[in-house]
Amino acid sequence: MMATLYEDTNAHELRTLLEEVHNGVSVLPEFQRDFVWDAPAVAELILSVASNFPAGSILRIRNSKAYFASRGFDGAPPPKSTPTFLVLDGQQRQTSLYQAFYGVGPNRFFIDIGKLMAGEDLEDALFHCRADKQPATRLLPKANSTEARAEALARQAEALVFPLGSLRGSLDAFNTWKGEIIKHRPEREDAVALMNLFTKLDEVASRWIAPIHAYRFPVVTLSDETSAEAICTIFETLNRTGVKLSPFELLTARFFPQNINLRTLWSEAQQRHPTIEEFDLDPYVVLQAITLRVTKPVSVKRGALMNLTGDQIRAHWDDTTKALAEALIFLREECGVTTPKWLPYGSMLAPLAAVVADHPIAAAGAGAGARRARLKCWFWRASLGQHYESAANRRAELDVEQLPAWFAGGAAPDSVTSFRFDPADLEQITPRQRATYRSLMCLVMAGGARDFHSNQRITAALMRANSVDDHHLFPLDFLGETNRRSPNPRFDNILNRTLIDAGTNRSIGANSPAIYLNLIDGVQGRSQVDEILASHGIAGGTCEALRTGAFDAFLERRREYFGSVIDKATTIPSSVVAEPA
Repeated sequence: MMATLYEDTNAHELRTLLEEVHNGVSVLPEFQRDFVWDAPAVAELILSVASNFPAGSILRIRNSKAYFASRGFDGAPPPKSTPTFLVLDGQQRQTSLYQAFYGVGPNRFFIDIGKLMAGEDLEDALFHCRADKQPATRLLPKANSTEARAEALARQAEALVFPLGSLRGSLDAFNTWKGEIIKHRPEREDAVALMNLFTKLDEVASRWIAPIHAYRFPVVTLSDETSAEAICTIFETLNRTGVKLSPFELLTARFFPQNINLRTLWSEAQQRHPTIEEFDLDPYVVLQAITLRVTKPVSVKRGALMNLTGDQIRAHWDDTTKALAEALIFLREECGVTTPKWLPYGSMLAPLAAVVADHPIAAAGAGAGARRARLKCWFWRASLGQHYESAANRRAELDVEQLPAWFAGGAAPDSVTSFRFDPADLEQITPRQRATYRSLMCLVMAGGARDFHSNQRITAALMRANSVDDHHLFPLDFLGETNRRSPNPRFDNILNRTLIDAGTNRSIGANSPAIYLNLIDGVQGRSQVDEILASHGIAGGTCEALRTGAFDAFLERRREYFGSVIDKATTIPSSVVAEPA
């Protein structure tokens, strides 16, 4: 009798799957890529789970034959024994939820319980931040001690904010937290107020936490009789054909009976506007932009999207896709977003397209020029200020409301006025700080960075032709850094990186800057190489520090360069050409 390929095809509770990750029961094949999801994507997944929406499936294989070297999930303790399962598909989702619900990894997630008690949606109440930034450093224990935990609980109770990192996917953890914060709440002095608080917290638990506790992922477990060749084939197929679930699919089905084929409309938009196709966007962004334009008060929540009508799609599809193309061209030509990889926040596109649709920027004239100047300032302040890092939908709604008023001579949007950036943080900004890192690299490209190989300005076409990517100026090997998975931020930060073509990067190798620049000088001439370096913000004393291998001096000079270009890019335009009322 032929052995079956499948050992199990049942759904498993999320909290059990996360326990298996934490305890090293489930691990990853060593050849799996690193965890790449950013915090907004993780937040979207949390919302899907809490809403009991489908969030994909898990594919794993029993590991009794140990075909492959393995490693734990990012943030999980190292496995103490031979793992039971190797996860082939679902790594990003499991890592996201493990880090969010166990409080590990670079970000921390919180729920503003007060907002939920006031009747707002989880979409508005869920927020996140870097683990080493406020409010995480204020709301979470500063040490692993009873006293530190008690102090953190008091701060959480005062703010009525629940740290998802203590949830571990279980309702029990929330109930424990609920009992502990009561000791620090003023309602404890009033029996009626206390009972009212308990009732509201129970309602929150029932509506939002219980679905997480009960959530089940479809899991396919392959038999340990599956051959190594079959596993590799399965894994390669998954990587080729993996499809991101999107609400676009649901809306496509909904509008089809109304003789509106969203897939056809999207295909036609890509043909009319090649830039849209080049950026490989999710078509859902168009529906978000239309929703932002037609919903009053302005909203982009899921409920508002689901209330879109066929007439609204027909009326606004063409001008919204045209505006999206204009927005992408603007980002590419004026903000250095040459390719999709360098877009700091995809969630900025819908509000930008919505605003541009009603306030064009491609036209000639002072009005369009003034709008472009303001949108550039908005882009740099919103991206460098990480304003779309958390509560992106609410931020989009505010920007769609406030940007047009700014164009007409009113107050600048909150995204602009609340901007803060400390140049001292530059030394900690590595590729892992995805959005801020991308924003800074876009600043370099917007400043006219030239290709080391051809001495031409870096464009999307040149990036593809010469395999231009971000690389180190002082090679890690030269600096003595051997950890490739998590290099020391001092060596791996934006100050020590720029855009370099593949051929030049191979000549750099592990050499000191003095050696590899001498080699490049011999081919192109020192004056031309210095011009190329200057186009990357490496001129004068910065260039001298690079050429002499003075790493500390180089970082300091490079910090001054970035501080200067950030100041220039984020300066609020002074003159206003007001639009007619």
